[in-house]
Amino acid sequence: MCGLQMKIKRGNDMMKSIILILVILLAIPISVQAQDELPNPGITPDNILYPVDVFFDDVGLVLTFDEEAKFNKQLQIAEERLAEAQAMNRINNTEATQKAVEEHARTMERIQVRINISDDPNENFELQLQLEEKLRNHEEKMLHVSTEFTPENQGLMSGSMNQTCLLKEDIQQEKNRLWKKLII
Repeated sequence: MCGLQMKIKRGNDMMKSIILILVILLAIPISVQAQDELPNPGITPDNILYPVDVFFDDVGLVLTFDEEAKFNKQLQIAEERLAEAQAMNRINNTEATQKAVEEHARTMERIQVRINISDDPNENFELQLQLEEKLRNHEEKMLHVSTEFTPENQGLMSGSMNQTCLLKEDIQQEKNRLWKKLII
């Protein structure tokens, strides 16, 4: 082979190697999934505009009429509050962390109040199953965030954790009640 043919062959071999590496990299599953991440905290409790942020989240919730969308919006707001608590904890601002955790618990309480909203047992049972799965995912995020908390902030998440446990119990009771209706 002449020198030019050797260079072309090496170039082709190199291209094959690059393509093989890309295929392998694309085949490896990505360990961090978007649904496991918390959203950007945005305006945090240490910002003077924080009450305005909370107000607009509340207004957005009031203007959400579809019940499934409302559940999703409530969990989205709860995750934002959790991200705010995480951000404030990372800078060791206990007061702002507490404020975000309190807002998180308030949001979780609203979800609890909104469980028994549908008269249709099939629709409500389906909503309960969806909420249960999303709540399980949210609870994992709460546990992850609480493990990052400084010793001073460790106790702050207990109220939110208790609220989540109560919510899970209410969901289970509602599912059992609806299941009985569906069977009869």
